[in-house]
Amino acid sequence: MRTVPSAIPVMVLTLAASASPLAAQDEPTPPVVAGADGFVLASASGDYKLQLRAYTHFDGRFFASDDEGLATDAFLLRRVRPMLQGSLGKPFEFRIMPDFAGSATTLQEAYLDVRYTPKAQVRVFVEEG
Repeated sequence: MRTVPSAIPVMVLTLAASASPLAAQDEPTPPVVAGADGFVLASASGDYKLQLRAYTHFDGRFFASDDEGLATDAFLLRRVRPMLQGSLGKPFEFRIMPDFAGSATTLQEAYLDVRYTPKAQVRVFVEEG
């Protein structure tokens, strides 16, 4: 007949095996992550990554006590800048940031980095200015 003390070490060994650090490494990373860095879609190795972020600046002017309609309520989008950035393998990184606010669409920033070695890098860029 078994006693309770002999069953306790079996439970402790089972819990210790499931909480090992090797078990956490085997879990695949999710393909899409939403967090402080925006929406990120990455390969399992991390060599290929696509990241979507945005900057906005807006103003709202509303006159609640204007019963005669003398003032005009307005909502303005001063800056709307989606940013698409990522990496294409280890040597290539890019960023594209257009600006869609106002009456004109402009390319605020765009660049392509090519890294030949950790000490040699070439950046081709376009900047508003």
